[in-house]
Amino acid sequence: MLKIQETKENDRSIPTSFEKKLVSSQNQKIVNIFMWVLTVFMLGSALVFFPSMASGGMFLFACISIPLEKAQMFLRTKGIKGWIKAIILIVLFVICINLYKIR
Repeated sequence: MLKIQETKENDRSIPTSFEKKLVSSQNQKIVNIFMWVLTVFMLGSALVFFPSMASGGMFLFACISIPLEKAQMFLRTKGIKGWIKAIILIVLFVICINLYKIR
């Protein structure tokens, strides 16, 4: 009888597939919200800093980071996904910061 109770207690610590999907969908929502914030910020920055060279990089950053399904599918076909996408966005951000010259 004790072995049955022990296995039931151990089973509770292992997440079910539903719990895994719930956690992954919550994480995906957080990532989508973060990507929308980045996209809107970089589009706004591209408009504000338009005369500078940095605005082109900011616009490119916004195009890559936009979380629309069709845009993401296009980027995946070009090989831009996962960590590669994250590295490209970080490099673009650093380049944009260095391109903008404070007057």
